[in-house]
Amino acid sequence: MRKVCFTCCVAALLAGALLTNVSHAQRLDFPELDRGSLEKIPERDQFKYLQTPDAVQLSRKKTRDLMDAVFQTSPTVRQAEFSFESSLSDKQAAQGAKLHQVFGTVQSNFTEGELASAAKATGKPSYTLAGQLVLYDWGRLDALVQNRNALADAAQSRIDVARLDLTIEVISACLELNKQTALFGAAKTYTRKIEDLTSRISKVAESDPGRSSELLQTQSRVLQAKSSEKITESKIREISLRLQKHIPGDVPAACEGIGASLLEAAQESDITNKTDYHPQLHVLDAQYRAELETQRQLQATLKPQVSVRAEHTPLAPGLRTDYQQSIAFQATAILFDGNTLKSNAAAAQQRAYATSEQRERFSRQLRSDLLEKNKLASTLLTRAEEYVSLLEVNQRVRDDFFIQWAALGRRTLFELLAIEAEQFSLRSGYYTSLYDAMINYANVRANLGLISE
Repeated sequence: MRKVCFTCCVAALLAGALLTNVSHAQRLDFPELDRGSLEKIPERDQFKYLQTPDAVQLSRKKTRDLMDAVFQTSPTVRQAEFSFESSLSDKQAAQGAKLHQVFGTVQSNFTEGELASAAKATGKPSYTLAGQLVLYDWGRLDALVQNRNALADAAQSRIDVARLDLTIEVISACLELNKQTALFGAAKTYTRKIEDLTSRISKVAESDPGRSSELLQTQSRVLQAKSSEKITESKIREISLRLQKHIPGDVPAACEGIGASLLEAAQESDITNKTDYHPQLHVLDAQYRAELETQRQLQATLKPQVSVRAEHTPLAPGLRTDYQQSIAFQATAILFDGNTLKSNAAAAQQRAYATSEQRERFSRQLRSDLLEKNKLASTLLTRAEEYVSLLEVNQRVRDDFFIQWAALGRRTLFELLAIEAEQFSLRSGYYTSLYDAMINYANVRANLGLISE
């Protein structure tokens, strides 16, 4: 009876030590959580926290602040903005071509000849003023203005495209950084558990040399665990360096807290309807209009152009001080140009048709990709929740195995190492599924303009 009670006491003490160790092991670096109060909670509570209003609001704010900082320092966005300003200047230049044009010339003629009767210009300065106005051009200049207006719209939409691409790149990289940080925490926990087990085996091997092989097994697992840590740490460093070209300051701190607002699936109706407002589609629509206006401009150029020209010119520059005024109506037409303009107009029309088909292809591909990513993200999120349940079950099994191995001798070291490895694998699967779901949801929501909503 006493022997049984002693065994029970030993098992209880080991179980208490184990639970203390488990509590310490669950102190994971989970970027979405407030480390001051939620660092020690288990995965199920972490998963529940991510869906709370506070976590979602924090994630949205962090996302907006991060992207505002990225946009302000991005040369890609500034380049797109300068291109837009340039297109506005081109538009103003086209509008100015519709107004009357005024030219002024100042000249000084000097001539000298051998003949006495030859007129000799003294070199006295004279000036010429001329004004010209297009009266009728079959809409050629209007088409030019509309062409420049469409190109300006395309340039403006390219700013949105640049911001969208940058948002997807930065947010996806931040979430990947957070994932690797969480995996690094899980790897450290696994290493800590194996090191604790190695310490216990080392004490046993000192009194029982026959169990030295068990010590070698645990030491080997420690080396493997540390190798996993190094690999994950290397990935964290790589992603951080990649993000430094976009994020000023402390990269991990800037990415910390992002993700909770990216765990909600988009409605299929939103994917169907809101993709029509994608900035890349606006770019293609504007390019289509620009090509049609180019075609209209070239077709109008083939027809006679009517204009009026008024001049105030000297009668004999350098010889007399008298001036004359003249008004002339001009009609010009291209009689033959080798079908150059006609061919250019046809080419512009075909480019417009090609742009239209490109838009349709992009629209279909975008909807298909977003629906696929949305479905994949939902699957990954469900899998993450399943991992949470498996972690709880496996943790209880691991606790039982440890007690049975340490106190009762009913489990082998191999079984204990296997259950530790399984716990680490499940935790890694949980973080991988969770963050991959966030990355896919982020891609969908960014393309729909919902990244900060």
